[in-house]
Amino acid sequence: GRAEARLVALRTLAREAPLGDARAVEAMCLCVRDKARGLRLEAIAALPQVAAPGDERAVAAIAAACMDDMREEVRIAALRALPRLAPARHAGAIAAANAMLADRRVRHEAQSTLRLLSGGVGGDVEDTHGLPPCGTPSKLGGRVV
Repeated sequence: GRAEARLVALRTLAREAPLGDARAVEAMCLCVRDKARGLRLEAIAALPQVAAPGDERAVAAIAAACMDDMREEVRIAALRALPRLAPARHAGAIAAANAMLADRRVRHEAQSTLRLLSGGVGGDVEDTHGLPPCGTPSKLGGRVV
């Protein structure tokens, strides 16, 4: 159907478009908001291959997918793509990842993204909403949260 045709077109665009091509980036940004989950996932994976590092349209589209998409796997894919597009310490990217710390299903990925955006492991991520990093004992009887 139509979603399959859009998927084939997106894959071709990702393979053929030169790095930084404005029209290709715009088309992929639209696909990030498509109703078909598979197309959204493919667009999120393809954007870092086509958009120039720091491309604000691409960063904004991926940041919006982090925060707005109803599907957990799409939010995780967007969190993983964000550091590949956004420059270190990018305020919008950090805000999007920070917003995801409250979602226990993607918290671990959000923490990893924040570390990368803040300059690597051990960076100065400030706002963790009072939550311990994933995999560390909490004050709840030593259980791992």
